[in-house]
Amino acid sequence: MTEATLTRKQVQVIFMIGDINKRNIPLVFQPFEQHFEYAAEQDVTIELKAADIHVRITAMNVEPLARLAHDWAQNREWMPHIKDPIQRMQIALHLIIQQPDNSLMEAITILQPHLIVMGQTPPLEAIAEEFVRRRNITHNFLPLVMRFSSFYGQKSVYSGKSAVNAGYYLDMEKSLFLLEEFMYFDPFIRALYDENYAAYHSALFQFNAYHNPRLPILYPDPI
Repeated sequence: MTEATLTRKQVQVIFMIGDINKRNIPLVFQPFEQHFEYAAEQDVTIELKAADIHVRITAMNVEPLARLAHDWAQNREWMPHIKDPIQRMQIALHLIIQQPDNSLMEAITILQPHLIVMGQTPPLEAIAEEFVRRRNITHNFLPLVMRFSSFYGQKSVYSGKSAVNAGYYLDMEKSLFLLEEFMYFDPFIRALYDENYAAYHSALFQFNAYHNPRLPILYPDPI
């Protein structure tokens, strides 16, 4: 198979990491643990294969964005009329993310991901909401944003928003084993590659019924 063919048949997945901690790293990234421990600013990539479609998973670190937003939010001269620290942080995050030269959003855009997997801390929720804003402009189906959080099935303790209200299309239990299994699930990977709405819903139904009936992946209908 030629390199050009591999490029054509490839699904891009981004795993956004907000806390550089071994417990938060999917099993597929175990060989890269040293990168996360000693080079937290460095993004890493691994490739899997589901059927004849390669799945390129890139782990991206959101900590620099969080630190920058925290610095902005701490500047009381910049937002003197807003006292609530969480609200200050949310405003700072949205302003930073929407800057044309934001390096993190630029890196995500260049990768053209089919799926983004991340939690719902304030920086990550701001990213999810930014993709909602962009989707309302472009009307593009992708990327799908999946919440991978201890808030599964509930609202965020930070913002009070549910997964759907914050821009997440999927809500998965925070289980590294389940996430890895999902990344090898051929019907869903193929549906992402084909951008096929019907196949996408069918794949989620199959996965929930046969792989995870107790705590299914939650999703709105229609998407």
